[in-house]
This record gives sequence, structure tokens and C-alpha cells, in this order.
Amino acid sequence: VVSPMTAPDDASPSALPPALRALAGTSGPSPDRPCSFAQLVNPNGVPIDFFVSHYWGHLFEQTRRALTRYAQGAQAKAGRDGPEDITFWICLFALNQHLKSEEVGTAPEQGPFNIALQQASQGTVMVID
Repeated sequence: VVSPMTAPDDASPSALPPALRALAGTSGPSPDRPCSFAQLVNPNGVPIDFFVSHYWGHLFEQTRRALTRYAQGAQAKAGRDGPEDITFWICLFALNQHLKSEEVGTAPEQGPFNIALQQASQGTVMVID
């Protein structure tokens, strides 16, 4: 389950959790690390439960809340112990944002979206208004 890392109404550095502040500092990985966020936190990968299709115009907090609610209802059917064990594939985190054009490629059937759709064992979730 995607969890909030910051409070949307508090932009002060002290609002960031210590672990996130450490990642942003010089002791953590630099922002130009040549991998996706998902690869950074799960270098060996994880099985995908749901592919997520969402509206880019929403605040991410709205998408996160919707996915959290969905996970609460889907965890038993997916055979997971709790909603936090549900995995969602979200392009923002799954694709290497430093090499976007290389990641997406030229043939949709070989692209990461199609592969993720095929590997999502529980299906697709669409987050809409």
C-alpha cells in the first residue's frame, strides 16, 4: 500500500520523516541514480498484484487514498494477510524517470505498460473521479 510520506499542507523540511530526510541528504542516493524508485527500494523486484491506471491531474494524495481503500477490500481475495501486502504498479515509480524514452520504447506490445498489465496477477485498478 502506498503510504503518505508528507503532509500536503506542511511544506517545511521538519515535516519530512527522518528516513526521507536522510535519503534527500548527501548520505543517501543522489537524485540522478540511474534507476526507477521501485528499483531503488526493491532491487530484486516484487510480484505485481494490480496495474494502476490513474488521472495525472489528481493530487497524488487522492490516488493514494483511493488505492489504500481498494487494498483494504482486495487483500482477502488476493490472498494477502493485510492491505499493506498488496502491490500496485504505478508508472511514476516503476519507470526510470531519468531514461523515460528508453524505458517506454517504440513498440507498445514490448513496452513496460503492456508487460506490467500482463504480469498483474489480480488485474487493473482505474482511479477516476
